[in-house]
Amino acid sequence: MPPDNQKQHIRFEGFSNSFEYKYPKDPFGATFTVKDRNRNAHGSNILQQLEAIKQSFDLPNEVELPQDIIRDDALYVEFISEWGYELKFESLEQTKGQFQILGISPETTVIDDEAKYRYRVTLMMTEGGVSDFIKKVEKYLNPAKNTKSGNPANSPLINNHSIIQLATLKSFWSDAPGIPFPDENENVWWEVWFRRTDNDEVKIQNVLENLRITRVEVSVYELKFAEHIVRLVKGTSAQLSNSLLLLDNLAELRKPQETADFISHKGDGYAEQREWMDYLLARTEAAIDDNSVLICLLDSGVNNSHPLIAPFLPDERLYSYNPDWGRNDSWPNEGHGTGVAGLALYGDMVEALSSIGNIRILHGIESFKIIHTNDPNDPKLYGAITEFATSSPLVDRQNPRVFCMTITNKQFAFVGRPSAWSAAVDKIAFGSALEPAAPQFFIVSGGNVQITNHVDFPSKNYIESIHDPGQAYNAVTVGTYTRKDRIDPQTGLSHLAQHGAMAPTNSTSTL
Repeated sequence: MPPDNQKQHIRFEGFSNSFEYKYPKDPFGATFTVKDRNRNAHGSNILQQLEAIKQSFDLPNEVELPQDIIRDDALYVEFISEWGYELKFESLEQTKGQFQILGISPETTVIDDEAKYRYRVTLMMTEGGVSDFIKKVEKYLNPAKNTKSGNPANSPLINNHSIIQLATLKSFWSDAPGIPFPDENENVWWEVWFRRTDNDEVKIQNVLENLRITRVEVSVYELKFAEHIVRLVKGTSAQLSNSLLLLDNLAELRKPQETADFISHKGDGYAEQREWMDYLLARTEAAIDDNSVLICLLDSGVNNSHPLIAPFLPDERLYSYNPDWGRNDSWPNEGHGTGVAGLALYGDMVEALSSIGNIRILHGIESFKIIHTNDPNDPKLYGAITEFATSSPLVDRQNPRVFCMTITNKQFAFVGRPSAWSAAVDKIAFGSALEPAAPQFFIVSGGNVQITNHVDFPSKNYIESIHDPGQAYNAVTVGTYTRKDRIDPQTGLSHLAQHGAMAPTNSTSTL
């Protein structure tokens, strides 16, 4: 037993009060941070920006628009927060229909070596909605309207705003950052998403009339969803700005999405597939030399005799951990490493095959076979095998290089703790695995989640840990999101993951 402690407890008397327990409004304790502002300077600045927007409702008197163009009593306005602060999103949504949130886009940057965020909120606003917001700012500027605590009225709403401006067509582009917004004078096809309204027929006819007046080509293709109508149009961003931004039902702009049906249809045979491949080969230029960047795939091997891969992966860049395995792809069901090689060279094959322009590829491929499904490795050797696999290509050629490993071990859930395998990946990336030490750019997969029941998404994705060795500190661990959400409404089916959202195969380690 511990010895008796002869020292008395310290007691504080007379410095405490008792209160009834009150349940917190936010059980998680989150607080909304309001930026300190000079009321007069900041309020006047915001008021000036809103007055300029209100004057834009008289645009036809100041700017010459095409004859007979149709314009609704609404503008699209972009509210931008101060760096490091959120906006009162619920205060930017109005039930009267005078202003409505269409989209919220977060942005990040680095200021003084510190990561900062801000938000861009795109709203549809009527002239009355702008006037209503101006009244809120005027109340903010009036000291007689201060709150009981002495703060300016509406300060949580007003203080965190930095810029309020008219939205541009780019504000509706939902494919960023993966697909850049088209150049101003680039004549391309657009996928335009319109909000459903009580009078869709009239609204869409107005859209079609404006597009006709501005000489925009309109496809007969149309999709109708519960909340949106989708049309394909071809024109420049300037043409679309002079037509779509004058109407109040624009929701999103995307690059038209081709489905894989044209190359994977059950009726297509070898002859059709060969024709598509020859067409792609004829448009592909292998612009590589002895100093080109190489992507070294640590995988199940690659079948480099495939015509689309052969120009970028000669036999001398094929390796195998076990000579008895051979160097070609041994993964069942048409391989794994071969598909990764195609992805590393061409990206999305649907886009590559459906496009008509030339494709210029500036990098080559290396392949080191580290796995054979019929002859599994000892898990204790995974790290050593990976170090060996990276050393041979580095010794053989001095090209700038990216290592890519999409093989993971789901059986080991280290919940972020290092393993022998992740430690080996860290050594390679940091540069202490080889002599002389040379840091390497190493990309590793986060691992796939198997979803068998739809109700398990996304809860299972949040629960399942990143697979070993994706927890490595110095590697770039890659997860998945989806832009594949095109389903024929006539099937009665709907997509499990929304456009741009986490894919059902993605592990997260969130918990």
